[in-house]
Amino acid sequence: MNRFVVRAAAALSFLSLFLTMVPPVQAHVPVLEWTEVNVPGDNDFTVVSPSEVTGITAGRNGLVYAIDGEYGRVYRSLEYGLDWEDITKYLERAGATLPATFIVVAPDNEGIVAVVTDGGTAIYVSLDGGYEWEDVHLPALSGDVTALAMSGLYVYGDREYRDIAVGTALWGDGLSNGQVLILQGGCTWVGWRDQQIRVDPLVVGADVSTLAFSSSYARDHTLVVVASTGADVGAAWTDRTWLVLGERDKGAGTTDWDEFTGYPLEIIGAGDAAGAVYVRSSLALPSNYYSDVAASRRLFVSVDRSPDFDDDVYRVVGDEVERMDADGGSDLDVWSIAYRGTNTAGVLLAGDRSPVPATLKVQVRRCDNPFATSPDWEESEVPPTGPGHAFLVWAPNVSLAYCGTSNQPGVALDESAFSASSGGSLWRQMAIIDTALTLTDLAVSPDGAKLFLTTSNPWGPESVWHSFSHPLGLKWERLLTVDSDSDAVMVKLSADYENDNSVYVVAQNSNLVAVSFNRGNSWEWRKGTDLELLDLIVVNSKTLYAAIPGGRVMMSTNGGKSWEDPVDTLLSEINMLARASDGTLFAGSDNGYVSYSTDGGEHWVLIEEPAGNGAVQVLPDAEFADNGWVYAAASGSDDGLWRWKVGRTYWQQLDSDITTLNDGQIIGGLLSGSEGTLYALRIEPASDDTGGMTRWLCPACEPCVDHEYDHVIEDLPTGASFAVDVAFTTAYPVGTLWGDDELNEIFAIDSAGQRVFVFRDTLCKRGPYLDSPADGAQLDENSCNCNLDGVVTFDWEDLDAVDLYELSFYHEASLSTWLWSTYSDYDGFVSSPSGDTTNFLSGTTYGWRVRTTSPVLSPWSDMRRLYPQLLGVAELQPATGATGIATSPIFTWNGPVVAAAYEFTLATDPDFKNVIASFSGSSALQTTAWACDRELSPGTNYFWRVRSVSGETYSPWVGSAFATASTAVSPAAAGVAPIEFPAQQPAVNGYLIWVVFGLVALLMVGLIVLILRTARR
Repeated sequence: MNRFVVRAAAALSFLSLFLTMVPPVQAHVPVLEWTEVNVPGDNDFTVVSPSEVTGITAGRNGLVYAIDGEYGRVYRSLEYGLDWEDITKYLERAGATLPATFIVVAPDNEGIVAVVTDGGTAIYVSLDGGYEWEDVHLPALSGDVTALAMSGLYVYGDREYRDIAVGTALWGDGLSNGQVLILQGGCTWVGWRDQQIRVDPLVVGADVSTLAFSSSYARDHTLVVVASTGADVGAAWTDRTWLVLGERDKGAGTTDWDEFTGYPLEIIGAGDAAGAVYVRSSLALPSNYYSDVAASRRLFVSVDRSPDFDDDVYRVVGDEVERMDADGGSDLDVWSIAYRGTNTAGVLLAGDRSPVPATLKVQVRRCDNPFATSPDWEESEVPPTGPGHAFLVWAPNVSLAYCGTSNQPGVALDESAFSASSGGSLWRQMAIIDTALTLTDLAVSPDGAKLFLTTSNPWGPESVWHSFSHPLGLKWERLLTVDSDSDAVMVKLSADYENDNSVYVVAQNSNLVAVSFNRGNSWEWRKGTDLELLDLIVVNSKTLYAAIPGGRVMMSTNGGKSWEDPVDTLLSEINMLARASDGTLFAGSDNGYVSYSTDGGEHWVLIEEPAGNGAVQVLPDAEFADNGWVYAAASGSDDGLWRWKVGRTYWQQLDSDITTLNDGQIIGGLLSGSEGTLYALRIEPASDDTGGMTRWLCPACEPCVDHEYDHVIEDLPTGASFAVDVAFTTAYPVGTLWGDDELNEIFAIDSAGQRVFVFRDTLCKRGPYLDSPADGAQLDENSCNCNLDGVVTFDWEDLDAVDLYELSFYHEASLSTWLWSTYSDYDGFVSSPSGDTTNFLSGTTYGWRVRTTSPVLSPWSDMRRLYPQLLGVAELQPATGATGIATSPIFTWNGPVVAAAYEFTLATDPDFKNVIASFSGSSALQTTAWACDRELSPGTNYFWRVRSVSGETYSPWVGSAFATASTAVSPAAAGVAPIEFPAQQPAVNGYLIWVVFGLVALLMVGLIVLILRTARR
């Protein structure tokens, strides 16, 4: 990559915006398990090796076709080059032999496309966008096919037609023996006709290097051809390259090459002389080119001849040819040109044949004033990658240019690619990139909308990619290439990325830094120091901290343009840097130690006790400003995970039960969610017991002795390792995280399998929402009146992908008085008297809460209070409404088992003001019966009530009323049973009721029969 400053351009920002207007493909992202994220080249055509993009044609509505003329593939994109499909199989199914050498799409119908195959001896045409193909039977030719064009629809007579034109040449024989053939198509293709091209009016034949139909072909019937002559024509025409115009007779199927005065026009004074290797040319016509008016007869031509002869871009105005000096007057091998505009103004692009020296990039030149007397040319600020042969086209009706690059013949891993640019200056590699990838670093934006990825390549430049699809990884674009010697490229987002959009790219162990202030759309290079950078912290767009050799840190306040003097951190060498939300800086060493600075890096304090033996990963807690906790893990075998608090001199281990296994487990990266969940990515290969990630919900818990954690390996392939790539000289931290109010997503590189995985943690922010019983609920009575506690149903939120919940109860809703826990495999639990062993007792105040336990722990839900009532008493005797009751009655009832006593009141009024007997408090009755110990008045109404008591809890009062007999009657004579009373009988016997119903039914049947018989008469 050229290391000059690349200025921002609005054009490339438009490209990103334009491409993202394509509706995203919605996809379900699994939760609570590791899911593989596609990287460039996975399940798409972002990376294809080996490959060469030798030709492109662009149709309307975002359709693009690309051919690989070296390795025999044909591709199609329906979304402006964003997504691609390999359509080779459809051509092969039709009988075509690949590779294809030329491809062209109809200018007015993106579904009609033609391609040259079979070594230039066949042309296949598709009318449905490349699914079905038809051989249109190209006849035997006098040379090789060198050009292909297709017209728009035109009307002749009362029918519609379109034409396909082919040009041929046989270079180096000194003869003018090429052809132009045209196939006219209407309802059917009517057969090829040789158009008898002539440069010399007396000689048929010329070697064709390119051809095109006029932009106004339906009106001016003009075919535009660039052709060369040899030594077999008249002296005035010998060995030159010409612009030839022909007027088509669409009825006769012929072309008149003598119609235009002043034509043919000489472009260069060399052609197909004996020994010429080739003449390559390219045509670019304004959208309103019209040959019938001289002022509208304006176009552009490029010529690349071997051996060279005035190779350049030329402008044709009327019958005048002017050299445009695309390289300041020097000969320039131009592989192709493309123009977007009218015959008065537009943008002209010229693509070089040869690469930029000593790079795998090829230059595209841009001219914004192509009709000026002295046109101005500018080289691309970010050129396309590739070994040369820049093939250019503009997408119709939008300001989007495409470029294909290639080696001819093909060479694997040459960085050839399909690239796109919104203006022709800043190019982005979109697909079919011939490169090798070793995944090195990644960073996700704070809103989770974009994933940045860096890759290394031992044969070429390193790459910076981004994905902005849903889900991330579905689509990738290459943003930047970096010519580094280390192969270790880091990507760092600003801590204020949401506001300043800043992204920094750093090649470790070098001074090479690139910065983008618009989320990667354009880049500037920084080389403000000669010191090698080991790690970088980006506070905002301008403020940076860099770790450098010798255990030192330096600061920049102008985005890396210059750096302040380095400061010693008291460490021998720095492994990595971290920064807390309050600005405190931390540095982990290469030998177990950590130091920190509270004044912006001016002074450093060494924590005297080491956190292990190897290179240290250090991470402050999300709430460091309030709790002062810091976490560290060293890269030594079983060094473990530790925490330290400001003001202390020692570290506390969090994972001793892991390290005591002596399995050689190592942590390769620490990440934290905003809520405080700590994730430790592990280096050892994943298995049932090792590797993956450990997850700590409450690592900062002060009173916790045994910290709960989860070992997260679900769906992680055996052998996966979250280890840093070997290109890094430090134990560079792996992984990146973003989160919102509902979840965290952790992305990590599996260096063993060269894959990216994501873990979507939906259980880190909160516990389940509780549904019922409501907070403070007093449970209803048990309707079964079975002398037992009632059924209590607990319900809570059903969380996605959860296997098991834990429900815990607490006395008086106090966490310090845990009572019992139970587990449920669904979002509820039923506490019933028939089989429950939880001792859930009426009359006690409870707290209850829920969390998930599988596949991982969640935080606990909020605590809810529960007030189970004592069940009310039932089956009171004397029953309500009873009469003739003895004046010395026996009162009985049934009550709940858990009742300790019963309060009882007997009175002569329903308001219980005139009390005859009352038992409460210490005098409460201990049984479910009381024999009245005082004589009641005969013939009198009495009211009584009773309720159960357990400690401070009371059931509701249940009352009854009765009347005593008019004369004194003994209990036995009054028919009062001593303890048990028969249930009250209904006033009308149930049997009699059914008899009545039966009689009514019979009467109804008889009435219906009588009505029917009467109707027949």
